[in-house]
Amino acid sequence: MEQAEQNRLIDKALEREQRKETEVGQSETQWPVRDYFDPGRYQREWQMIRRQPLIVAHASEIAQPGDYVAKDLMGTPVIVVRDEQGKAKVHINVCRHRGAALLQESEGSGLSRFRCPYHGWCYQLDGLLTNVPDQARSFPNLDKADRPLTSLPCAEHHGFIWAIPDPLGEAGAIPDVPAFLGPSLDNEFAAYGFEEYTYYRRESWEGAFNWKSGVEQFLENYHFAVLHRDSTNWLFIHNLALCDRFERHFRGVAPKRSIRDLANQPREHWSLRPNATIIYTIFPVATFFVEKSHFSLLQIFPIGPERSRIEITHVAGQDQLSKRPFWEANIDLFKAAVNEDLETCETMQAGFRSRANDYLMFGRNEIGLDQYRRCIEDALDTEIQQA
Repeated sequence: MEQAEQNRLIDKALEREQRKETEVGQSETQWPVRDYFDPGRYQREWQMIRRQPLIVAHASEIAQPGDYVAKDLMGTPVIVVRDEQGKAKVHINVCRHRGAALLQESEGSGLSRFRCPYHGWCYQLDGLLTNVPDQARSFPNLDKADRPLTSLPCAEHHGFIWAIPDPLGEAGAIPDVPAFLGPSLDNEFAAYGFEEYTYYRRESWEGAFNWKSGVEQFLENYHFAVLHRDSTNWLFIHNLALCDRFERHFRGVAPKRSIRDLANQPREHWSLRPNATIIYTIFPVATFFVEKSHFSLLQIFPIGPERSRIEITHVAGQDQLSKRPFWEANIDLFKAAVNEDLETCETMQAGFRSRANDYLMFGRNEIGLDQYRRCIEDALDTEIQQA
């Protein structure tokens, strides 16, 4: 983030804190509870998400040719790999013979080819089919050039590999990530130099809640003083948040109590990252938590109307990786707060089903939630128009 923008945000936070204010919308809003469990709506949302550029890996996970990550992406098994020419590829993890998985979910390095464990069909890292055992007798009419691995449209940008899960979506076009982020947010991400960071570790689990609830948890800090009173609340100023919208994406700033000290320091020494958690919601499922010298990427993937898969990727500066006890302590604190948020999502999901409420209420101080829901509605409307 450029220094001028940091100073603007710090000024705003200090002014709001002095006045005991926070960012607010014009009025409270209401959203139907049924949106969080209706099967028909879920199918529309699921398809919409599969048409968006999603982050599948940090570039440092596939730093060298032959490095790979095999994982699930919105119901599609994929292999993220750097090929022989050093280009990032995202292949569907399915043999073109009879559909067996080429790799089990894993990560590794030194791969020179893909070999199907079922019949031994082999592919180059770029996906080209190179060997079919006993082809002359078994598949005499097969042209191997016509049967490469099915690949997803992907791009490498800001140190991440982005892919569109639906291979038919966007007519197979390569994701235009700068256009997807928009010029302002794209420039802000460029200033962070995320490509210079290094993958630390990833964890994934499932939760019994609608995916929207999971994303919404991190668009407000109104709950910090109560839900996180024993974990992270001591760090932050109560119910003070800044929220800016970048097309369908959002930047939230949760000022830490230490930001008050900047009021007595020269402006040229101001720095936002040590004194706030900067939270980016990248539509539709990703949330970045940018801290002083590392960041965590939380993604909430829908796997059912009332079930989600949570994936957290932790990334740090290369010069910080040797401080393992420090990182583990930071991750433990972050994970404790995330668990509190997502466990609450599960109790909310049960509450939705109880029909005690017909609609949810978003307060004026929960402006990000209302705007995020409007972005989802806009994306669903766009899907209908393009159908």
